[in-house]
Amino acid sequence: MLPQAHIETAYQFLNAAEIYSAADAPLIKSEMLWCAAAHCVKAAANQYGLTNASHNDLFRVVRLLARRLFEHALRNAFSIASDLHKNMYEGQLDAIDVGNHAATIRRFLNQMAAILAAYPRLPGRRTRRV
Repeated sequence: MLPQAHIETAYQFLNAAEIYSAADAPLIKSEMLWCAAAHCVKAAANQYGLTNASHNDLFRVVRLLARRLFEHALRNAFSIASDLHKNMYEGQLDAIDVGNHAATIRRFLNQMAAILAAYPRLPGRRTRRV
């Protein structure tokens, strides 16, 4: 998939997540949010020529971007996305947490889309974001 297709898919998953109530379908909502975040990271990996065949690869991409752009909130947001993915299996998050995390994932998607637009190539080491 091309990076732009991954971004579009990410927003489709985010929109799908909004259909589900955190109270009535927390597991489905959790997984839709994880999928949205994962597709954004896959977009970055594809755009920058990085491997993205596993969850570990996705975390590596996020850590790299966070470090190079001084955007440490990226790591925190993707960690929340991972917690949502785990929630789909374990059901350990309550509806309030799932609902609150949806806003974090929306911000993450918007930030990743802005980064990909601003940096067609992988940012150099320790690039200050404009």
